[in-house]
Amino acid sequence: MGKGSIPRAMTVGDLFGEMPPVAKKTHARGWKRDGRSKAIVSYAGKERQRLQIECQVCGKPFVAVRTTRLYCSAYCRHAAGYTPRTRPTRNCEQCGKEFVAYKKTNLWCSPFCYQRYYTEKDRPGYNSRMRAFHKRHRTATPWKHLLSGARERARNKKLVFDLTNEWAAARWTGKCELTGVQFSLSHAHRAADSPSVDRISPAEGYTQKNCRFVLWAVNSLKAEGTDSDMYRVLQSVLNGNVPASLPPAIGRGRPTG
Repeated sequence: MGKGSIPRAMTVGDLFGEMPPVAKKTHARGWKRDGRSKAIVSYAGKERQRLQIECQVCGKPFVAVRTTRLYCSAYCRHAAGYTPRTRPTRNCEQCGKEFVAYKKTNLWCSPFCYQRYYTEKDRPGYNSRMRAFHKRHRTATPWKHLLSGARERARNKKLVFDLTNEWAAARWTGKCELTGVQFSLSHAHRAADSPSVDRISPAEGYTQKNCRFVLWAVNSLKAEGTDSDMYRVLQSVLNGNVPASLPPAIGRGRPTG
């Protein structure tokens, strides 16, 4: 080596001597494999170390590229003491069916049994929690279930629907847009002072320019008519054109919303 020359990097050949050319077939991406042992011997033109190792189980010599490899095949690796993980079996707490528990906390064979177990075990508490949850949901965002129902009706009637949560949050005032009466959100079921989505023009779809929040009683009275039809009926009632004995209620009407 001359003065000022750069020392040559040590190669595999310097450590183990020259290796015989055993690579016979070149695969995609530059991989080359030995025709007998299928051991990877080179990649991208760089020679890799090949070792002759004796199997710890059967004693058969084989070619390896890693010093940590001790067995010639998966069969010998399993024979050396590898045991698959065993999972315990338990009886479902709900239906009693035997199942394989993949976790220590698995006490039910299915999500259905899990839910049914807790609903049957604490039915009064479950009902009270669900009522409290729906009450909080209706109080915080009372328009969400209204939009969900309007979306389903628009799908069934094949009408246009473009109402959004942003539009509802901006338009919601907590009062009926026609009468100014405060909406009641404490009813478990639909009542006269419950909110509803009304279509101003029944011939059009559920668009932001054609919808509003009104009382369920007002929506039922309007039905498939227009505001003029509803006001004509109300004016007749205010003028005293009401029979002395009213017939019993036969239904809730068909609101346009």
